[in-house]
Amino acid sequence: MKSGFADLDLTGTRGCAAFNLKRAARAVTQAYDEALAAAGLRSTQFAVLVATARTQPVSIGELASLTLSDPTTMTRNVRLMARAGLIDVPARGPKREKRVRLTAKGTRALAKALPHWRAAQARFVGAFGGPAWKGMQHDLERAARLAARG
Repeated sequence: MKSGFADLDLTGTRGCAAFNLKRAARAVTQAYDEALAAAGLRSTQFAVLVATARTQPVSIGELASLTLSDPTTMTRNVRLMARAGLIDVPARGPKREKRVRLTAKGTRALAKALPHWRAAQARFVGAFGGPAWKGMQHDLERAARLAARG
């Protein structure tokens, strides 16, 4: 009886959507993390601040949905950001929801980060090519919708 890696049929695995998208996401996230470090933020924090600023007051569940994050992970991220003074998480409101808002410190942090984000975005889109990026953005949104449907 044979055993070992030679017995595995790995046909098609190089094209794995999950692996390739995750790999690209990690590389892009690292580039944006480096750019946002000058403002004292990570890309995940920046995304939460932007989503909050656009929709506040917003529930943690809505933030998770907007960012396609796991609600438990979003709760942890929001808790850490609240400890850092970036967002305010008041006591539960109607329907037992916690509706978060940016604090003054969070607004200042976002304002400080935006020029760094814009520079990183311009570098990335410039290197990728504007029209190619628009097509990729469309394709990524489509991929997210298809994957969310299961």
